[in-house]
Amino acid sequence: VTLAVTSANGSRLQLIHAGAGATAIATLPWAIIPLVLVPAYLIGHALVFAHARQAAPAAKSSLTKFARA
Repeated sequence: VTLAVTSANGSRLQLIHAGAGATAIATLPWAIIPLVLVPAYLIGHALVFAHARQAAPAAKSSLTKFARA
């Protein structure tokens, strides 16, 4: 939020004067990144971690059976 406020064109608190600033992310195709790609990656990571967490007890029990034999 701080970076957005300090780089927004026309902001009274603008400290960073570098080209288009934060307005470029509001136009297509750049708006696809925060709107679609970031949530997709977060959901993908959540699915992978949930699957790994669910598979961990099964892997642990198979290792203990193998160690006993």
